[in-house]
Amino acid sequence: MTGSVLGAIRTDTQFSPIGGVKYTRDRNGCADAVLTLCEPPRFEILPFAVVRYSLADVQAYEGVVTAPPEIPTTDDKALECKIFGFRRWLEQLQPADGYGVFEAGTDVTEIVRSIAQNSLVGRSPIRYDAAKIDALSGTVIAADIDVTNKSLKSILSFLAGLAQTPEYYYVWKIDEEGALAWTRYDRDVPVKTFFVGYDIFDFKPQKNFDTIKNTISIHREAEPESGDSGFGVVGIFNDETSVKKYGRLELVQKVPGYVADADGVAYGEALLSDLAEPKFAATGKALLRSSADLLPEGAPVRVVMPFGVFRDELSPLDRAQVADEYTDEYDNVFEIEGAGDLAVSFDPDNFIYANGAVKLTFENAVGQVAVLRVESKIPVRRIFFYARATRIGAIVRVGVGKNAWDERTATISLKSAGEFYPFEIDFSNAPLFTGIGFFGVEILGDEASPQSVWLDKLDGEFVGNKTYKLTLESATYDLNATTGEVALKFGQPAASIVDYVAALQVLVSDMQRTGQQT
Repeated sequence: MTGSVLGAIRTDTQFSPIGGVKYTRDRNGCADAVLTLCEPPRFEILPFAVVRYSLADVQAYEGVVTAPPEIPTTDDKALECKIFGFRRWLEQLQPADGYGVFEAGTDVTEIVRSIAQNSLVGRSPIRYDAAKIDALSGTVIAADIDVTNKSLKSILSFLAGLAQTPEYYYVWKIDEEGALAWTRYDRDVPVKTFFVGYDIFDFKPQKNFDTIKNTISIHREAEPESGDSGFGVVGIFNDETSVKKYGRLELVQKVPGYVADADGVAYGEALLSDLAEPKFAATGKALLRSSADLLPEGAPVRVVMPFGVFRDELSPLDRAQVADEYTDEYDNVFEIEGAGDLAVSFDPDNFIYANGAVKLTFENAVGQVAVLRVESKIPVRRIFFYARATRIGAIVRVGVGKNAWDERTATISLKSAGEFYPFEIDFSNAPLFTGIGFFGVEILGDEASPQSVWLDKLDGEFVGNKTYKLTLESATYDLNATTGEVALKFGQPAASIVDYVAALQVLVSDMQRTGQQT
């Protein structure tokens, strides 16, 4: 705290006293660390002494010693120092006197700046650096708030949730230099690209359906000494498309009592936008060769797979592809070519994926084509889709192409009416190397009575480098005398049964400690 130097341990010597260094950095900055020593240092390691790790003069971690080793001992791990990041202070500190009330109309970033300047500096080892607080978020609080009795960690986490939008999000962290950083990231702009087999290895991606929440209730907690009890419901937010895809998956989210209705609504909408669809998660490993390999935890990144064959979605074929009052702003809607009575509509009741299917209705429409513009520049050799019709037999011809819809076509024939069937058009002997620009459905003949054809979920089989857009959640740096390895976690991997049991044990323990019924 006072700036006195206790000592330094170097690793660039033949017989370094350091056996290993392991530290974790995540989206909220420096987390836990362990320093393993081969022998006691020549100086005393005091409790709450500040520890800094540097790589080639670039600071990589900063924290405080919470458990210095006891010497002597017969324990093989006696020379381990346990270290925590400075962010632990955020759990214990509340806003300083006179700095816990903010007026309506205050930008969220200004609240963060006030916390850093007035409630952290001088009360903790955390520093304030104006350059690390991003510009105004554009999100303002709707009413006066009083956060006097709240932990700084809970305030910052709520503000980050309030400020996020479908286009960008904010991350707070106590970084490797011990400063509070407030950073805005554009979701579609990765700050780093990993190439599997070069920058990263042992990469294991998976889609995590455990994180989906499509019905969110925002409950406001009663403020202490307010005379109220229980919770007040700010609002309930639903994503009907997600509900139809995955079933109703609920989340009850509590917000502090100081949160105004408008802010609670904004928070609920932001949560729903973020959680309504599953996210890809992954684990991987990287090598730490120099300070250039330090990573931007909390940031959006891109991971590029080796060259190969993979399947991915081209279009969900739902409401967004039909020109109606809901989709006037869309450019990629079905357009009808030729003369006849062919009509394209959206059917929310008969579908196999997403929130509905595209429905073609016709009677005298021979030669008419419903054409959808599809943007994909990756070489493709197959397409897949689901189809349903009101009668059996060959009714339509389906095709794709880069410059026209009929460069690769096939006639589809349904063996039964009233059910969706999967179809595949294979043109692997003549792939579309420049990608796909159009998808089309041609009516083969006039009908004796009105007929309908439904189409849903258009996929492609591509040839190239599959790319994942992920968020780098955490990186654990494990260094010893011979190697440096980094364990990476992208997104939030699905929980195992071990995780569920551990979480349940913690919940039961907490309830027993607080005297609640278990």
